[in-house]
Amino acid sequence: MPAAHRTLPRNPVFAGFGNTGVLSSPEGTVGLRWTDYATGRTRNVTEFAGTQQPNGLAQSDTTYTLSTDAEGRRVVRFRAIGSGADRGTVTVPTGLTLARTAGEGVVVAYRGSAATVRELHLLKVAAEGGTSDTTVTGWPIDAKLLEVSERDDRSLLMRYRVPTEDPAVLLDQLVLVDVRDGSWTKVFAPYRVGSGRLPFLSKDYVGWWYPGSGARLLRRDALDGPVTVVPGSGTEGKSEFTVIGDNVLVTTYSDQTRAVLTRPLTDAGEWRTLLPQTNGWIEHSADGSAIVAGGSSPADWGVHRLTEAPDGRIVADKLMDLPPVPAPVDGLSLTNGTLAWTDQTSTPAHDVMFNTRTVSAGAAPQVGSVRQADGWVKPCQVDYACIRLVGAGDGSVVYSDFDSTQWVHRRTPTGEVRTLTVPGFYGEVEAAAGRYTLLSGGANRKQFVVDWTQSKVVSTRTADAAALWDGQLWTTTSTSGRLSMSRLGSTVPAVDVNVGSACVPSELQVNGRFVYWACDAQGKAGVFDRSRGRSVAVPKGDALLADGFLVRHDNARGKLVRTDVRSGKAVSADVADLPAAPKLWPEGTTSDRRIRWTLDPYGNRVAFVDADERIHVLAAGSLAAPVLRDHAGRDGIGDLLTLNSSGALTFHQGTGRGTFSGKISGSGWAAGSRAVPIGDLSGDRCNDVLVRLSNGTLRLYKPGCGTAPKPTTSYTTLGTGWNQYDVLTSPGDITKDGLPDLITRNASTGALYLHKGVSGGKLAPRVKLAGNWTMYKKIVGAGDLNGDGIGDLLAQDKSNNLYRYFGKGNGTFTARVKIATGWGASYNAVVGVGDITGDGKADLIARDTSGNLFLQAGRGNGSFAARVKIASGWKGYKGVF
Repeated sequence: MPAAHRTLPRNPVFAGFGNTGVLSSPEGTVGLRWTDYATGRTRNVTEFAGTQQPNGLAQSDTTYTLSTDAEGRRVVRFRAIGSGADRGTVTVPTGLTLARTAGEGVVVAYRGSAATVRELHLLKVAAEGGTSDTTVTGWPIDAKLLEVSERDDRSLLMRYRVPTEDPAVLLDQLVLVDVRDGSWTKVFAPYRVGSGRLPFLSKDYVGWWYPGSGARLLRRDALDGPVTVVPGSGTEGKSEFTVIGDNVLVTTYSDQTRAVLTRPLTDAGEWRTLLPQTNGWIEHSADGSAIVAGGSSPADWGVHRLTEAPDGRIVADKLMDLPPVPAPVDGLSLTNGTLAWTDQTSTPAHDVMFNTRTVSAGAAPQVGSVRQADGWVKPCQVDYACIRLVGAGDGSVVYSDFDSTQWVHRRTPTGEVRTLTVPGFYGEVEAAAGRYTLLSGGANRKQFVVDWTQSKVVSTRTADAAALWDGQLWTTTSTSGRLSMSRLGSTVPAVDVNVGSACVPSELQVNGRFVYWACDAQGKAGVFDRSRGRSVAVPKGDALLADGFLVRHDNARGKLVRTDVRSGKAVSADVADLPAAPKLWPEGTTSDRRIRWTLDPYGNRVAFVDADERIHVLAAGSLAAPVLRDHAGRDGIGDLLTLNSSGALTFHQGTGRGTFSGKISGSGWAAGSRAVPIGDLSGDRCNDVLVRLSNGTLRLYKPGCGTAPKPTTSYTTLGTGWNQYDVLTSPGDITKDGLPDLITRNASTGALYLHKGVSGGKLAPRVKLAGNWTMYKKIVGAGDLNGDGIGDLLAQDKSNNLYRYFGKGNGTFTARVKIATGWGASYNAVVGVGDITGDGKADLIARDTSGNLFLQAGRGNGSFAARVKIASGWKGYKGVF
C-alpha cells in the first residue's frame, strides 16, 4: 500500500541566508546545498569536501565553522561559499563565551552568561592573522546588559536594563551597536519592562513591534529622523513581522495555515496573501530579501524568496521544491483481518492519525477502503512515535500512553475511544483478545487484566511474564519451567504446565496449543506444543507467535524470519527484508514489533513498513491444523461431545487437568442423531463435526471456532445410506496428507472401511481395510497414541480384551497388540478424546452403565494409566462422542 503524505511538510533545514543565495540541508538529503537567488538553481556544496563542514552562514556569502582548540577555546573559521577560500579565523579568548557571528570575520562574545552579560566583545579577524578584540563600553553604571536580540553584518540590536526610583519598575533601553567600531546609539526612549515590545531589525529599519500594537520604526540611515508608525489595526493574531522596501510582512498564528500576508508600511487596510501556507517563519536574508518555506498546500511546498518588485509590490518566487514526505508509520497491528496503523497525517490539532483497513482471507490479500480518525496519544520524541498497537480481534486496537499517565486506550475503527486509568500500570499492553486486555506493569512485575465489558481491572498478579489467549491467562511461577494457566471468569483451579524451559521466562506468548517462552538472562527461547508435550528451541529475539510458527525481526541481518514449529522441529526461512528501526523508545531498545511490523495471531499474514513508509501484507507461513477434538477452547486440549434428551449437542471443555469444565451447546437435534468430531476437514481452521441423521444422511457441519453445531449451522451433505454402518469414528489423519479421515464398519458384514478426507470438506470413496471385524463390540478412533503424528485405533472384543492398532501413514494399520484384558465390560461409551491432561498425550474417556465417567491417561507409547473416576451422573446423555 502506498504511503500517505505527512501532514508536516518537508523541512528545508536552513543553515544561513546570504547576499546571493541560501544554504540548506533539506530533510531527507545528505550534506549542504546552495540555492542561487538569481538563477534559482540548487547545487550540492562540495567546495569543503575533505574538511570539517560549515555550521552556517555569517550573515553574508561567507560560511563559518566551529571547533575547539587544544586549550579549550572556541575557534570560528570563515570560508567563502563557492570557492571555499579561507577568510580568516577568530579564536574566542579564555573567559569569553561565543554568542554568534555578525558578518564575515566578526564574532560576538560576552563575559558572564546570556542572562547577565557583564562585558560585550567584538572579535574580528586581524590583518596579521590573529584575533582583534574590541570591548563595547560606555554603558550606564547601573545598566544590566541583555543578550543580542537581532544582528546583521552591520549592527547588533540589543537592550540594557536600568532601575527606576520605584523598585518594582524597570526600564529597557533599545540600542544599535556598530560592529565596525563598537559604538552604539540609543533607539527611542526607554520603555517599561513587560509593556509589550519586540525588538526589530531589517535592512532599512530598526525599532520595535508587537501584535495588536503595530510598530514604531526608524530608518537605520537616519536614527534621528522621523518615526515611521505601522498601524496596530490588523496586526492582532500576527507574528514574524518584517519589512521589505516600504511593505510590511507578517504570518498568521491564530490559525493552522501560518499564511504570509503583506500590506504597505503605513497602511491600516486589508492584507494581501503572498503564500497561503507556511511553516510559520520568515527568515531575513543578508541582501534585504526574505526567505520562507511554504506553498498552496504540503503537496506544493517549496522555498520562496520574497522581494520588492519594480512597482513596489512584494512578490514570492519559488527557489526550490520541497516534495511531500511519506508519512511515517509509528504503530501497526494486523489482527483477525483488520489492519490498523497510526501515521503522521493528522491535523495539527492532533497527535496521530488512526487508520484501519480490512484484509481479505484469500490467497492474494485484498484490502478494503481506509477509515481514518484523528487521535491523541503522547508519542515518543524520536523518529517513530512508538505507539505499539495491539489488536483485540474485533477491529479494535488497544494501546497505552508513554508519559506515566497510567492510561490504557481502546479505539474502534469508527474512532470511538475508551480510556481506563490503571493505578500502578507503567508498562506496555502485552496482549488483547476480545473483551480482555493484558497489561504489563513494568519494573514492578505487576500483570493487570482489564475487562472492557466491566471497564475495570479484574485480575492483578505479580509475575515475571504473562500471556493472554482466548480467555486464558498464562503466568510464570517461581519454579523454573512451570507456568500457571487459568480461565478468566471461571472458578476452575489453575492448571500447572511444564514447558521445560529450565528457567523462569521473561516473556510469554500463547496461540492455540503453542506457548512461546523466552528467558532474557539465559539468552534462550522456545515454543512449547501442548499437543506434543514438549518444547522446541527457537532463536531468541523480537518475535510474535502465530498458530504453528513465529516471526522474528533479525535486526543484525535486516530480515523478518519465520520459524515453523509444527513438525516438532524449528525450521527457519527469511520472509522479507526489514532494516532495523532507529531511535526507538525506550532509548536503546531494538524492538519494533507492532510499530514497524506485526503478525496476525489469527492468520498467517505478516505486515511490515518499508523505508518508503509503504505497508506490505504477505503470507508468512502455514498455520497448524487445529488439534483433533479441540472445539471449545482453541487451547490444544481435547473436548468431549454429548447429546442429551432435549436434543442439545454440547462440547464439554477440557481443563488440561484431566477434567471438564465449561460448556457450549447447540440445540435442535433429533434423538437418533449420531455425531463424530472429525477435526478440520473443511479447511477453515475450525474443527468440524460429522452428523448422521436418522434417515442415513451424513452431513459435515462446520461450526465456527469455539461454537457447537446446530441444525442450522453451515453444512455439506456427504451422501445417504450411512445407516449401513454401526461404527463411525475418526482416528485423525492416517494417510499423512494433513486431513482427518473416517473409519466405518458395515453392520451386517463387519467389513472395515477407510473414508479418506479430501480437500473441500469431502470424503473420498471408501476403501476396504478388513473383511470381518464383527468380533469387536467397540472400535474407537483414539488419535495419535505413540506421538508419530498418525492416527491410531483401539478395539474391544466381546471377551473384553483391548487391542491397539497403530496407523502406518498409508491408510492402513499395523497388526493388533493386546494392551488390556478384562477391560471395560460395563462401558457403554468409549471416546478417544485427545489430550485432556495437558501432557501432549492422547487420553481415553469411558462411561459405564451407571453414568460414571472415567479417564485413562495416555502414556504416549500406546498404553494407558489406570482409570480414574472424574465424574458421575452422565447416564442421561443419549450419546457420548
